[in-house]
Order: sequence, then C-alpha cells, then structure tokens
Amino acid sequence: MADIGQVAKAIGETHPSKLREMPTEKIIEYEQYFADQLLSFGLDTRHQQYQQQCLARMELLRREIQHREAYGLGTKTLFWARLAVLAAVVVPVVLALISQFPFSKLQPARTDKASPPTYRQTPAPTAALQEQAASSNSATPSPALEATITP
Repeated sequence: MADIGQVAKAIGETHPSKLREMPTEKIIEYEQYFADQLLSFGLDTRHQQYQQQCLARMELLRREIQHREAYGLGTKTLFWARLAVLAAVVVPVVLALISQFPFSKLQPARTDKASPPTYRQTPAPTAALQEQAASSNSATPSPALEATITP
C-alpha cells in the first residue's frame, strides 16, 4: 500500500506554480516516484482518488519535461540561425570592402632589380645566329673588331 502522506506531500511539492523553479532532474525524479506509486494503491475510494491525482501529476510533469526539451532545442536552433544570418551579412560586406582596397598601391613593382631571365625566358639559338658566330671566328676580322683591337 502506498503511503498516502508521502504521496500527498509529493503532490504538493509538484504543484504547477513550483515547477518553473524546479530543476529538470528533480521533475524526472518526481515523475518516476508517481509511476512507482501507481500499482501500490488500494481499491478504496480514497486510494483511487490519490491514484488519479498521481496520474494527473505524472502527465503534468511529462509535459513540463517535454516543454523544457523542446525549449532547449529551440534555443539551440535559434542560436545557430542567428549565427548563420550574421555570417551571411558579414562575409559579403568584408568581401566588398576587400575588393575596394587598392592592393596595387601597397607594394609597387621594382624595375631596378629585375630578375635574370629563367631558362624558359631565354630564346633558343637559331641557325642564322650560329652561322654568324662561325663567320666571326674566321681569320679575317671585321672592321668593327679591328677598331676595337687596335689601340
């Protein structure tokens, strides 16, 4: 048999006006307590009334637990939605500002220290250049070369 005094005390402690301040874990404990008491009631009228009150209080506690779970999920969803909106606004604004920034004025190109040509930049020798080089190696120097040789 259920202890009617303990059941009445638990029903008083779980009054709807007290549920807002009660932690969710405590609400779950009370819901389990009422579920455990359901089978221990007798068949007399007083016990049946308390059994109905336990059923009603269990339903109230279950709805409160579900409400808190849904509220927690809604709060998390709202947080991520706000973050997505913030990112959707901030990213295009930052990109627009960056695109207006004159990067060419930050470091002007230096023409005084040009890098030497790389292998791909140097032209390959042609047959005409090779013939010209062979004729300059002949025994008769050209007049331009003679002028530079004679002091």
